[in-house]
Amino acid sequence: MTPAQVTAVETNIRGADSDTLKTLSDQLDGVSAVSVTLGAVQAVAQAGNRISSPSTSEMWQNEKRVFTFTVTDANDDPVPLADRTLRFVVQSDSTPPTLVFQVDAGVELTKSENVANVTVNTTNSATVLRNHTWLLWDVTNNEVLAHGPFTILPADEGT
Repeated sequence: MTPAQVTAVETNIRGADSDTLKTLSDQLDGVSAVSVTLGAVQAVAQAGNRISSPSTSEMWQNEKRVFTFTVTDANDDPVPLADRTLRFVVQSDSTPPTLVFQVDAGVELTKSENVANVTVNTTNSATVLRNHTWLLWDVTNNEVLAHGPFTILPADEGT
């Protein structure tokens, strides 16, 4: 590949548009090997994105437990929950995931400022669960605010 071809490819990558892949494919047609050196990769978390997840949540079988989640953005600033409808979801880790149970806003899911309190009752904790995931779902904006592994341990392990 000539230096001019490399420059053309680099220009197309930096100025990516919907035709970038087609352009790159056309420019690289017939080239048997290409070496590309990329600069440092930066990960940028957007404000309002998930809190410091994943966070593991565990409880005993047939236990009633309140989980408290403090929701902050990538800059560690509080995410206001007042105008959001929240849902706590527990799902399998299978593909596709299947719903195990959910707790909707109301008596068992309360919020204030940037804190959500979720009560998982004995009905929901009756089944031993391993390899599951919990999600604190913002139904209003269709986004996950927090997530992590979720386990219900057999009651006989706690005695």
